[in-house]
Amino acid sequence: MGNTVNTGWLLLPALGICWTLVAITLSEAKNRNCSIFAFYCMGSLLSMMLLAILGGTEMMRELGSPEKRFAVCCFAVCALFNGTGQGITMWNLKKGGRALAYAIPQLAFLLPYIWSIFFWNQNLSWRSGCGIFLIVASTVFLSCRKQQAFDSSLDIRRVLISCGAMLICGISQILMITPTQLPAGKALSPLTGACVIQAANAMFFMFLTLWNRPASRTVWKNSAKYGVLWGLSAVAAYCVLLPALRMLGKVGQSGIVFAVGCGMTIALFTLFTVIRYREKQSAPQWVAFAGIVAGIVLVRI
Repeated sequence: MGNTVNTGWLLLPALGICWTLVAITLSEAKNRNCSIFAFYCMGSLLSMMLLAILGGTEMMRELGSPEKRFAVCCFAVCALFNGTGQGITMWNLKKGGRALAYAIPQLAFLLPYIWSIFFWNQNLSWRSGCGIFLIVASTVFLSCRKQQAFDSSLDIRRVLISCGAMLICGISQILMITPTQLPAGKALSPLTGACVIQAANAMFFMFLTLWNRPASRTVWKNSAKYGVLWGLSAVAAYCVLLPALRMLGKVGQSGIVFAVGCGMTIALFTLFTVIRYREKQSAPQWVAFAGIVAGIVLVRI
């Protein structure tokens, strides 16, 4: 059990890196005027095919098992919520202040954290609670400061859109964690679970792409290019996330997986905006970065 837990914790830094790559592709795709629907459609199709190849015949046996239908349904519905939330986030990413549009939806981890306490009876320590508070407070501070750097007043509409995306993504996270809490005979393997999610994503965004086709070949080309990059990042992220949820769920810690992973992602992505987009950070903002790191450390303890 100890080795399993340690492995689960070691997967979290890798998860933060994978999610940062996902965030970067989202930001770059929006910056290239990609079609949101075509972007996700291309990426989901690619990742689904890669996961199906990796899963092989064992994946087909799992999908055909009656005992695993509940897990399949949870992952499929999870994909619809996640796709909607990420689509809203991508639409909300605009030139300047990217950290605000991306950071607020990442607070979605609060929903599975609270849910795990009340419905999964997970015993989370006061240190974890303090760590979560630090991550949330630092993220809100960074978001507000970043928005003020580009606008003289806070755009309430953008904040409300981001909060809506946060709620949708939070529900998606709860649906994703739920199948990992099932007994071994009813749970899906990480590859199969990830493939179900991406298959549902592909169908959802394929319908939307056909309904609202991009106008030019350039948009198609850019959407395909960055969609492929997103798909590769998504495969890596799911191959890390689902095993981590399973491993840490065995010791009642699955509720903090998204919190730690998202905290790392917010810090890494904001550092990326400093380097890539020359978005300058003030001394208080660097203190907020330190708050995120301290929160992650407290959660880990």
